[in-house]
Order: sequence, then C-alpha cells, then structure tokens
Amino acid sequence: MSRPIVSSTFQNYLELHAAPLYPIEARSSMSKPAVRKFSSLMKKPLLDRLKAEANRNGQTVRHLLEQAVEHYLKVVLPSVRPVRPEVLRHIEASFEEHKELIKRLAKLKS
Repeated sequence: MSRPIVSSTFQNYLELHAAPLYPIEARSSMSKPAVRKFSSLMKKPLLDRLKAEANRNGQTVRHLLEQAVEHYLKVVLPSVRPVRPEVLRHIEASFEEHKELIKRLAKLKS
C-alpha cells in the first residue's frame, strides 16, 4: 500500500494558507524568477523536522521555506502592524510629561 506524497492535513494547510503569490495563469507565461543563494542558521530539531517533512512529502526544503516566507509576508506580517517609531516617541514623551499624575493614579488603584 503506497502512502500519498502529500499528507491530507498538509494539503489542507496549503490550500487554505499557502496560495501562490502569482496566479497560475500569470506564472505559466512568466519566466522563472531569479534566485539568490543565502545561508542562515536554524535550531537543529526544527531543521530536522523540516527536512523530514520535505522528504516525506517529496518536496525540497527550499520549496517549504519559500512557501513559509510567502505565507509570512502575505498573511502574518500585514496583521502584526508594528508601532511606528515616531508614535513610540510621542507615547514616551507623554509618559514623561505626566509621570507624577501616573504615579498618583497608580497609588489610587492599589
């Protein structure tokens, strides 16, 4: 009995979360995107799991990493909305300006 190349759980994940950045029609007529080699470090247990999953599903580590980065850039990062540095400066200035009032309010709460 042969095992499926891609587990159903992983396939469901890909269908829900890892849509390609380019529509399939657009990709077919486009030339291959340029690739650039780089190196990085990763915790050994995490890399071992990644390699095992890639091997089990007949995929490359590069493919899984590219999908993970695409998902992060497309889905995760836009939802995080980091606070801009100028906003933080204004908040810090306001806290400094109202330091005594904040201390008095803290005493009332306790």
